[in-house]
This record gives sequence, C-alpha cells and structure tokens, in this order.
Amino acid sequence: MKFFELLRGAKARQPSGTRRYVVQVVFCPLTGPIPDSRTTYDYEWALATPPRVGDRVFVRGGDGRHAEAAITSVGEAVSKTRVLDLAPVYRVATDEDMREATAAEERARARADEEERAWLRVMRKAAGLPTPGRVSAKLPERFPSVPPATGTASPEKANEYGRAWWRAYKRAEERGHDSEEVQAFRSLAHRWYAIRDKG
Repeated sequence: MKFFELLRGAKARQPSGTRRYVVQVVFCPLTGPIPDSRTTYDYEWALATPPRVGDRVFVRGGDGRHAEAAITSVGEAVSKTRVLDLAPVYRVATDEDMREATAAEERARARADEEERAWLRVMRKAAGLPTPGRVSAKLPERFPSVPPATGTASPEKANEYGRAWWRAYKRAEERGHDSEEVQAFRSLAHRWYAIRDKG
C-alpha cells in the first residue's frame, strides 16, 4: 500500500535534460542493512544522475522532515509532461554523510555499552557483591528498576523481579563477567521465580 498522502510535496528542481523516474524506497538508516521489507514508497527521481538500486538517499518522511532511505527498485523513465504528484528524492547520500552516520552510530553504541555496564554495577551492588568505585544513582529508562535481593512479593511482582535478575544474568554472562556475579544474578532470578510459582 502506498501512502501518497503523506509523501506529497514540493518537487525537486529538475536540471535541463534530466530524465525522471519513479523509484521505490524503504526507510532505513544510512549505515544499516537494507531491510527486506514489503512496505515501500514511491518517490520521484529528478536528479542529474540516474537512480540505482541500493543508493542511499534522503527523501521527505511522513512527518515532513528529511528521512534516510534506500532505493529498492527503479521504474522506467517517464515523460517530462507527465504529472507524477509524488514527493521528490532530495539527494543521494555523500561519502561525508556516510562517515558522519558511521561516527554517530559508533558514539551511540559506546554510550549504550557504558549505560549497560553502569546498570550491571548497580545490579551487582543490589545482589550484595563487592562493587568498588562509583555506582550510578540514576539509570536510563530502558533498564528495569533495580529489584530487591531478599524478601517476598506478590506473584506479579516476583515475576517482575525475576525477569530483571534474569536479564542481568544473561547480559553479564554474554559480556564475560566473573562467574560469581553471573551465578549470583541467576540464583536471584530463580529465587523470585520460585516465589512467583508458589502463587
């Protein structure tokens, strides 16, 4: 299904002698793989160079802002007199665009890694394990609240606590943390799951 209503807009300037095409694009980050998606959108190509499948481009998104996309198919050239009433492909991503996108992705990955390490340190401290150095007082919302290591709770809360400890266990294991930490998280997850299962 084509949501042309969201994609209409001012046409890109067409250089003299430029052939126009209808291209289909899929929205995706410049540095990410091109998804195998059945949801594609039609755009008008009126740039100086012919379009190619796989080109990373900037188009108008549904919110009216520039959006990153990739061309998945190219139609036949169309007459200059034919009214397409499609939003234009603004431009092809440059090497500089790709470098900037890669750098931004690396910064985001490093930030996410630092945040996860901070969360696991908080969980380690909550588990009663030695945790030298500073422990963050505030964590990003994408991490679950720090669960208790002792006490009792309703089945619903016990399940929530167990899931948090299990997540910490799996991440600590995948990151190669010391066995004491990994096993402590695993034991606490099973403890809360046992309370949950008792009802």
